[in-house]
Amino acid sequence: MSTDTTTTPGKPGPSWPRRHKVLTAILLLAALIVVIVAVSAATAKHTPSHPVATGTPSPTPRPSPALNSAQLKFVSDMRSQFGFKGTSAQAIAAIASQVCNERLSGASQAATTKDVVSDNGLTGGGSAGYGPVIRLAETDLCPAQLPPPQTYIIATFSGSSDTNTPQFTITANDSGNWVMKYTYNCAGQIGGTGNFIVNEDGGNDPTGSSSAVSLNNLDAGQTSSTNVYDDAGTHYLQIETECPYTITVEQTY
Repeated sequence: MSTDTTTTPGKPGPSWPRRHKVLTAILLLAALIVVIVAVSAATAKHTPSHPVATGTPSPTPRPSPALNSAQLKFVSDMRSQFGFKGTSAQAIAAIASQVCNERLSGASQAATTKDVVSDNGLTGGGSAGYGPVIRLAETDLCPAQLPPPQTYIIATFSGSSDTNTPQFTITANDSGNWVMKYTYNCAGQIGGTGNFIVNEDGGNDPTGSSSAVSLNNLDAGQTSSTNVYDDAGTHYLQIETECPYTITVEQTY
């Protein structure tokens, strides 16, 4: 037996059960949450909040430590006296540091010279030829390690006529001070006297030393010396005489 439900015009139909309305609201809210989560995930995936690193960053080079005044003086002296113009200041200063460290540890000057030449690949003159370099490092950076001063014969010239000598080098040790010792004998000249003239660098000393060698003697001969100060560098002597002579260039440090 069937039962027909007839809706009478003008009257409201049957209402949706209350429990169905609550379930619908819950489903709508759940759907909204799902959409929000999906949108947030997509945004986070395609638009990162922070830049993404694309590789291992290169380390920033560490600057070399600045050289102090004593090291800078040593670098300048090495370049002017020994031709280290193509070597970096840091490498030159490292030579002085090695010298002072070895000398402070009790190594002899000779042993230190050998080590420095070997460790730094120095060439030209062997270990003995770098003795002045070791002395210069001691003078500029660790003067307490300097042994008692020694006199070094830089050059010796002999003759009896006008000449320009080969060049010789005065180091910066002892502030570039040096001595020219000389002896000449003009007794065999007419009248028993003669000229003995010596001018450092032909009278044009590039260092501008006020004590540069400048002799002009007219006598029978003598043995004497002349001191030159603040004159580190390369020089030669212009000699004018007919008297036999011997000249020795010495430096003590």
